[in-house]
Amino acid sequence: MRYVPVFGRNIDSYIQKRLNNKTHLICTFDREDGLKLYILAIEINMRLEDNSLMPWGKYKGEKMANVPATYLIWLYNNEKCNAEVQAYIEDNMDALKEEIRQLGDKKDEAKRYSKPIG
Repeated sequence: MRYVPVFGRNIDSYIQKRLNNKTHLICTFDREDGLKLYILAIEINMRLEDNSLMPWGKYKGEKMANVPATYLIWLYNNEKCNAEVQAYIEDNMDALKEEIRQLGDKKDEAKRYSKPIG
């Protein structure tokens, strides 16, 4: 959501033309000099894709496809992600769980073939 202030005189019709299902009038303030201040809220739908950069956190700047599945699932389970990251995780939940399962299989296989120390 992005908030946009708009100042003007007699611009009610201008404002009404800009309102739609993604742009909402939040409030209006009348000033003593005759100007009105309109606060508009504009919904921004930023869909993260595999090539999008992680917007914050430990892996900020990494491509979403390169952020470890275990980290993404941890964020999701602990409700520590914003709406965009949450939507990405939900869209890719099956692939993330499969990646974690395969990671667990590799760890089990490594244990099986490693020699005990001592």
